Amino acid sequence: MTLSYFDTAIFTVSAGCPNEEELGVKVPSSKRIPDKYMTSSSHQSNGHQAFRGRIGLESKGSWADGWCASQSDSDPYIQIFFEHLTYFTIIESEGVVIDGEKIFVKAFEVSNSNDSKDWTFYSEGGIKKQFSANDDVKAKNTTLKDTWAHYIRIYPKSRTGKWMCMRIALYGCPSDGPRKFLDSDLISNGALAKKPLKETLFLVIPIVLFGCVIIAGLLCFCCRHRPKRARRIREKKEKKEKEAQHQTEAKLGIDNEIVYEQPPPYEFQTVSLDFNNDMEDGGFPNDNSAQLEKPVFTDDNKFFSFERNAIDYS
Repeated sequence: MTLSYFDTAIFTVSAGCPNEEELGVKVPSSKRIPDKYMTSSSHQSNGHQAFRGRIGLESKGSWADGWCASQSDSDPYIQIFFEHLTYFTIIESEGVVIDGEKIFVKAFEVSNSNDSKDWTFYSEGGIKKQFSANDDVKAKNTTLKDTWAHYIRIYPKSRTGKWMCMRIALYGCPSDGPRKFLDSDLISNGALAKKPLKETLFLVIPIVLFGCVIIAGLLCFCCRHRPKRARRIREKKEKKEKEAQHQTEAKLGIDNEIVYEQPPPYEFQTVSLDFNNDMEDGGFPNDNSAQLEKPVFTDDNKFFSFERNAIDYS
């Protein structure tokens, strides 16, 4: 969205200012007032806040070069605070161009205050004065005679274009009196000092959606990882129990419920054989030979034995 100046109208407030000068609203200026000293009843978006309503200010990124009130604001105003009591002489206003559309204020009213609480509208003959502003013709008028104030408000009343937008500059003479510091309730001193409904909704909806997405993500994360974590804890516990059981079974000679038996005893066997003396003729006795008078296996000639010894490991 691109904004640029369109038309200028200048209003003379008083001719009683000997050293008239621009009061620091217009840029560039060696006496530029702080942005926080420029407030408004509302703004269309953050890029259209009151401090963007300076004549000479250029747009940059999302920051526009003009102040635009919210469409929901039925009685908008832009307000400027001055530390020193100031004598106002000239109000200069400009319109803007938004997306190729010329937008400017056609009429406005003015009020002033010294404490931001009690406001006095400029009037003539007891009737509130409404100034004719931009209408494709630059204008200059002498009004607001003998007006001294710390605060000044401009109330746009009619416009050309879809929004109520304007840029301003103020001329006059600051006094040498004591400085007044900005009231803490400066922004909220008007009944309509609020953020536009449209902008608020645009800010709240993304925040709510983002919060819902974050909460949903956390719930999914917890639901997904909680069973795994519980399973890991359970498996770790079971593993520790098995290790403890194995250590206990190892001390008792038990592993996986199988009892290892003691090894069987070993047996030692010794066998010796003796086949008696051969026959005198060097042969074996035949079937008809006389039977030996004495058995071969007797206690006298026995030198073989069967011994079964068992080693007891118990």
